[in-house]
Amino acid sequence: MKCIYCSTEITKKSEEHIIPQSIGGKLTTFTVCEECNHELGNKLDKELSNLTKIASAMLNVHRDRGKSPGIQLTEKETNEPYVLKSKKGLKSASDILKIGDNEYKIYYNNEIDLEKKLKILNKKGNKNLILNGESQYQDNPKFEFMFSTGNYKALRSIAKIAYEAYLHFGGNIIWVKHLISYIKGYSAGYIVFPNYNEYPAVEDFWDNKPTHSILIYGKTEIRQLIAQISLFDTWRYIVILNDNYLGENVLITFIQNIEGEIQENKIEYKNIIFPPEIEKDNLQYITPKNTLILQSYSYRLQRLFAYENIKSKIGTRLYTDILNYKKGTIITKEIAMDISKNSISNFRSEVIDFNNSRFQT
Repeated sequence: MKCIYCSTEITKKSEEHIIPQSIGGKLTTFTVCEECNHELGNKLDKELSNLTKIASAMLNVHRDRGKSPGIQLTEKETNEPYVLKSKKGLKSASDILKIGDNEYKIYYNNEIDLEKKLKILNKKGNKNLILNGESQYQDNPKFEFMFSTGNYKALRSIAKIAYEAYLHFGGNIIWVKHLISYIKGYSAGYIVFPNYNEYPAVEDFWDNKPTHSILIYGKTEIRQLIAQISLFDTWRYIVILNDNYLGENVLITFIQNIEGEIQENKIEYKNIIFPPEIEKDNLQYITPKNTLILQSYSYRLQRLFAYENIKSKIGTRLYTDILNYKKGTIITKEIAMDISKNSISNFRSEVIDFNNSRFQT
């Protein structure tokens, strides 16, 4: 068997995750040599992992090896540091913050917890601390999110997913081999585009966790071989695998959830219901409508982020007033969802600039 990138004979078995395992990908192939696997993983998969790292940590994606690293975040109103860790959720980087000479800010859950933390400070030589009543547990920290569709390396990583998936499901390499130079960074071109033409089918993720999906379809009649890639149901792309396709009609569908369960995995050759024809010339232009749709996907993920942070407190009482809910109110699922919907601060987005020379053919 030869490597699908360099054509050298594969002498040592190397498992390649088509969707990076760092974001929970389950689909694998053994058609990439160890050298190309390592090179492309370091250059491209790492970029895609970094782009989606908050979602990976927040949702505790299933990984075959390793854990999602902790992510440093800064609270918008106080500028205080927080850490987001898989399984442990979002917490202050330190429950005890030094804010001045012999002056500390303490985050605590209850009076017993406060006493424990005061004892810790006393053991460190702080004997004359006076509790001023301002120490508090922050129930609803706010963060500013920056949503990006990724730079040119992230787009090459998306092309890599589409290329490997097409071949994994039996596609003929003659229709996609021209993508190798683009994926490896030897050439530029208009290949991968953000795909925000339709609003989300589901408004929120309260009960349904996001999925990763790959949809590949080849239609001889219109000479198109297209891939649609979606990560966390939020980062969405169209990949032009070939715009002069003369192979057989085919529809490939792969969907997995972030727990690693494969929900759909099939190939169709007959009675195919194809998606609408893609007009490639329009893909590089981001319209105001596209921007609004992109925001709806990002807001949905941000609301889930806030909900995951407060979900563990359902059944407990609020330690402070939040929105119209008074201190001491028992947190229900409905209250948690309402707080989550109102926890989003400013929205900032970054969409790839196709005027950049990296995209010129």
